[in-house]
Amino acid sequence: NFIQYLGSNFNLNQNFKYNKYNKINFKNINIFYEDGVSLSFDDEKNSINIRQELIGAKIFFINGELIDTTINFEGFSLNNSDQKIPSKGFPINETGLTGCLSLINASVKNLSINVSDSTCEDAVNFINSSGDVNNVFINESISDALDVDFSNLKFKNIEIKSAKNDCVDVSYGNYKIEKFYSENCGDKALSVGEKSDLHLNEIFSNNSKVGIASKDSSTVYIKNSNFYSVGTCLSAYKKKQEFEGGIINFKNMNCKFNNKKTNFDKFSLIRK
Repeated sequence: NFIQYLGSNFNLNQNFKYNKYNKINFKNINIFYEDGVSLSFDDEKNSINIRQELIGAKIFFINGELIDTTINFEGFSLNNSDQKIPSKGFPINETGLTGCLSLINASVKNLSINVSDSTCEDAVNFINSSGDVNNVFINESISDALDVDFSNLKFKNIEIKSAKNDCVDVSYGNYKIEKFYSENCGDKALSVGEKSDLHLNEIFSNNSKVGIASKDSSTVYIKNSNFYSVGTCLSAYKKKQEFEGGIINFKNMNCKFNNKKTNFDKFSLIRK
C-alpha cells in the first residue's frame, strides 16, 4: 500500500521511548540528541552551539518555540577522516528523520542557523513549523542543505554553499524568501514541490543543474533572479502521478544557461 504522511501532527514520543536519546530542555522547547552530539548554551547571546562528533549523529528540537535564538552546528568533517560514507542512520534513522538538525512542531521568531559539514541526508530539516527565520547559512553538505516540509515559514536571508544535491528543497507548505544566494548545488538550487506556494523576492545562483524547479501542483512567484553557469534556469513539471504540474511566474531574470533557459512539460506553465 502507498502511504503518504500529510503532516497534521508529528509525534515522536513513541520513538523516543525505545531509543537511547539524551534529552534536555531549552527554555520553551525540548531537545533530543543522539550519542555523538555535544552541545553548549550561551545565555548571554541566546545561542546554542552543537558539535557533531560522530558521522550522521542527529539532534531534534521538538514541540515548542525559539525566539531570538542562534543555532550553530559544526558537523563531522570528512576531509580529515578515513570514513567517506556516513555510517549512522543514513539516509534515514529509526525515527524516520533525515536531518542532522531538525526542528519539528516548532514556532520560531528571529531565528538564525549556521551549519557546516553536514553528514546527513539533510543538513537542516524543518517539519510542521511556522514563523520567521532571519538567516540560514549552510556550508558543505553531502546531500541536501535545507529541507522544509509541511510548514509556513518566512526566510529573510538564505545562503548555501556546496551541497551535493539540492541546496533548498521545500514541500507541502507556504513559504516566503526575501534573499537567496547559492553556489555549487549538485542538482537544484531551489526545488519546490507537493502543493507548495513560494514567493521569492531575489535569488542569485551560481553553478547548478537547475536554478528553480516547480513541480507537483506547486506555484512559484519570483521578482528578481540571476543565474550563472546553470544547466536550466527555470523548470516546471509533474513528477508524481497524484499531483498536477508546476507553475512559475517570474519578472526580472538574468539567465546564463548551459542547456536551456526554461523547460516545462504539458502539465506545467512558466510565464512572465
